Amino acid sequence: MTEGVDWFVGIDYREDVYKAIKAFADSHPKLSGEDEKLLTETMRDYRRAGLDLPPEKKKEVEQLRKDLSKLGTDFDKNIVEAKAPVVFTKAELDGVPDSFFASPGVKTGDDAYTVMASVTWQYMTVEENAKSEATRKKLYVIHDALAKDTNVSVLNQMLALRNKIALRLGYKSWDDYQTETRMAKTGANAKKYINDLTTGIQPKFAAEVAEMEKMKGADTKDPKAKVGTWDWRYYQNQVNKQKFTVDKEALRVFFPFQKVLDGMFAIYQNIFGLKFEQIAAPYKWIDDLQLYLVSDAATGAVLDRMGRDDIVPHGFRSTFRDWAAERGYPDAVAEAALAHSVPDAVVAAYKRTTFFELRKQLMDDWAAFATSDPAKTGDNVVELRTAQ
Repeated sequence: MTEGVDWFVGIDYREDVYKAIKAFADSHPKLSGEDEKLLTETMRDYRRAGLDLPPEKKKEVEQLRKDLSKLGTDFDKNIVEAKAPVVFTKAELDGVPDSFFASPGVKTGDDAYTVMASVTWQYMTVEENAKSEATRKKLYVIHDALAKDTNVSVLNQMLALRNKIALRLGYKSWDDYQTETRMAKTGANAKKYINDLTTGIQPKFAAEVAEMEKMKGADTKDPKAKVGTWDWRYYQNQVNKQKFTVDKEALRVFFPFQKVLDGMFAIYQNIFGLKFEQIAAPYKWIDDLQLYLVSDAATGAVLDRMGRDDIVPHGFRSTFRDWAAERGYPDAVAEAALAHSVPDAVVAAYKRTTFFELRKQLMDDWAAFATSDPAKTGDNVVELRTAQ
């Protein structure tokens, strides 16, 4: 996981790509519309990554960002790995739809039903439907305390790193750094917006809370009942049912999960030329987990006709990248050669540099290699129809 995090952050620090784009920007090209916006924001993002800093400071920022990214991954990973099974009786789950009880892994014994606080759909189903406040509160507290023992320390480290990164890049604070690319532009503006929004919606919010408290008062026979944070999803669901006649469970029968999933995949296959193939998951954190392999449909169709189910389309890309690297071509040149089109001015800038000539040479070399006679060249070129 660490290698993946380092690679992802490291993309911003590719000097060859940065220099090529900076050279294009320094030529002051006459751009407009989305092309101008893209170039401006790309150079801004390089500045935000510290590319214009002295080498030592730039390296420090890069490492700090890698450390922060790793901590963020650890934070999420800790929550995912915090299984947090919570066992309830059928009575405690009164109000929860029958479809929930029929889900794989939920019924775990005689009058024992296990809810995974770490699984969002299970958590939401119980919070929105369980009539018992004690049930809702119990699950809510466990859910919001997932990985608390490990993540408090991780969060404190993340906050410290965020502050260091912001200061090294010349910002007053992390909120100024984060909001620079947003409409707010500064942390102060963001804070003002939130405060103004809170003030503006307070009357409407108070009215909605009062409506939910009235419903809770009727349920509990307590006219002074207050809605807790573990209550609002349940009572919002009741408001939707009673006031707006919107019942999620009633709608569910019209949108069976597998049919919706297959339909979504069909749309993506038609629009993007993709192929979705269900494969066995190496491990599962929930019993009904489904894992799909996504590949290029056109190349996949050719391989299918050849009977080569031992080859995946993505392997061709990987093979080409390795081949180009072994022959000394820069990564940026190989990546540019793999692009299907050049949709914007920044990427098109490659054609104004030696990238274009290098790409021509690269493709000539690849064509010669792919059509060569292995017996004469000694290269490892294998015919797909015979390779097994």
